[in-house]
Amino acid sequence: MEKVPAFPESVRRLLSLTSSLEYDPKDLVQVIRYDPVLTLKILKLVNSAYFGLSKPIATIHHAVVFLGVNTIKNLALSAATVGVLPGSRAAGFRSHAFWRHSLAVAVASKRIAREMGVGRIESEDYFVAGLLHDVGKTVLACFFQKEFELSLQEAAKRNSPLHVQEREVFGLCHADIGGMLGEKWQLPARLDGSIRGHHGPFQSQGASEMSCCVFLADLACRVLHIGSAGNPVLDAVPDTLYDRVGMDLEQAVDLLKDLGEEMDKARIFMTL
Repeated sequence: MEKVPAFPESVRRLLSLTSSLEYDPKDLVQVIRYDPVLTLKILKLVNSAYFGLSKPIATIHHAVVFLGVNTIKNLALSAATVGVLPGSRAAGFRSHAFWRHSLAVAVASKRIAREMGVGRIESEDYFVAGLLHDVGKTVLACFFQKEFELSLQEAAKRNSPLHVQEREVFGLCHADIGGMLGEKWQLPARLDGSIRGHHGPFQSQGASEMSCCVFLADLACRVLHIGSAGNPVLDAVPDTLYDRVGMDLEQAVDLLKDLGEEMDKARIFMTL
């Protein structure tokens, strides 16, 4: 964790600012404006096909007016995360396929959330949760290359879930690592919880809707073979899945079988 880069100061201030219920959106604009790199990244996202705005937006102030504080916060968070993560070097771990899978789970989580009745603004939180759900794998692949490669090989050889093999090798899995990373970066508690719990959200009655949604999105994207994150088998699907999310895996796969256009629009996140 000490070797993983910290978030830029501007993003840490932004997260601290928005964690309070009482803050002035003008303060958020000021924080971003003083970071020219973050400003350019956010404006690049805002003016991309992902949002499809009819007129280009030239300032962070206008971006907040058009899209809202929560969306701008999530864009900053996504841009910062993709920008500071170390490169993945472990043999058998394909970085491009990994990010394609992560992006697919992001888009899928947002779509499932909307189907569940989550509002348009809040559904952007689910997008970020899906994008970051496997973030712990990049840490293992970069700093524990041989051990992570062994986990990948054993998972394939035994036809076993990757997180199970990671626990045998490391004593913890990528979801735990992702949660530790979330603590270091001071991510919002719900987002950090969804990263930690995306392989077992139904083990607790207090599991968040977001964790359950990301869990289902991850399974569906693996059934549809969109990208690859090194996991050869699906997690067991709990009987309580339908009660928590309102759909089963088969229904989710059917809902997500045409992700292509949304994936193309969201690909901008991978170029930050």
